[in-house]
Amino acid sequence: TSPDRYLQRCCPEDLRRRRTVKNRVKRMPSVGEEECLVLDGWERLETSNGIPYYSNKQLQKTQWDHPMMKLLEAELKELDEVRFVAYRTAMKLRAVQKNTRMSLVRLTTVKQVLFQNGLEGQSEGASQMMDVSDVQSVVHSLYQQAHDDRWGQVSLKHCAELMINWLLNVYDCGRTGKMRVMSLKVGIATLSQARLEEKYTYLFEQICSVDSRVDKDSLKSLLKDWLLIARQLVKAECKAFGGNSPKAGVDSCFQYVGAPADRHTVSYDELMKWLWAEPQTIVFIPTMHRLAAAETMKHDVKCNECKEYPMVGMRFRSMKHVNVDLCQVRSHFCCNGVVYFSDLCRAASLPVVE
Repeated sequence: TSPDRYLQRCCPEDLRRRRTVKNRVKRMPSVGEEECLVLDGWERLETSNGIPYYSNKQLQKTQWDHPMMKLLEAELKELDEVRFVAYRTAMKLRAVQKNTRMSLVRLTTVKQVLFQNGLEGQSEGASQMMDVSDVQSVVHSLYQQAHDDRWGQVSLKHCAELMINWLLNVYDCGRTGKMRVMSLKVGIATLSQARLEEKYTYLFEQICSVDSRVDKDSLKSLLKDWLLIARQLVKAECKAFGGNSPKAGVDSCFQYVGAPADRHTVSYDELMKWLWAEPQTIVFIPTMHRLAAAETMKHDVKCNECKEYPMVGMRFRSMKHVNVDLCQVRSHFCCNGVVYFSDLCRAASLPVVE
């Protein structure tokens, strides 16, 4: 449903809360730049139940997405050139993480803000719902805390608005005004700054029972929230990770750890063992962490295609040829700082390994 039709049905004029924003922006701002929320001519409005949307009287247009979200979507569109869906999804997720500045928000900050809002340590969180207005309050508190911790490196309003927009696109694309508490936790924890093991451990704690075990339904709920992220990033291609059904991932987990047919729970060690095996259901998450870790990594070898030396970023070695290494090409396959894989990486005749 478009915002226009929604407002005609549900929101009389006196229920709209207008907040005009004036600053002009032509690209995604970097850390330290002046805060920019929306383009000239756009207004941030809210429906009666607190769902944000944006209106432009000059264009006679309304839309759910923040105008800067459109810029982010254009950046993500450029990554469609990356052939392999796991890398493509991971690189898009990394772009979202950097543009929302969640790469600067520590997981410890996430835990603290959720605790302050009474959302930490709730065993019923997998099914509990929260209003969008509460989601906005949590996100704004999160960025305020991150702003204080980082001495102003995080742009408060811009980052918060963009993050709220992304969360709604992933977990409330129909703009119902409701979101599961667990979905919020998964979304912000996945994008936060922390080691992968810390994120896995935190999410395990959110879905485990009092005896520190996870049942199939709880695991299914967690995997579904991760798959919704993949669906928002790569649309129909999320079938590569199981589509919208996490059942295959749950079955894979129990089979991998050798659980008997009559057992319906797994322990922390068993779940971690499966997650560290990088199952196809969530392979884009550890891949994103490897991409992030390799962004500034230098290799003392030369790329056999573009001759870059030293090789920066991820390094790919041929499985069929001796001393053939390929890099993430930063020239002909680079646009606005986005790194693409070269034709040699794509060629089926030259399989490579990280």
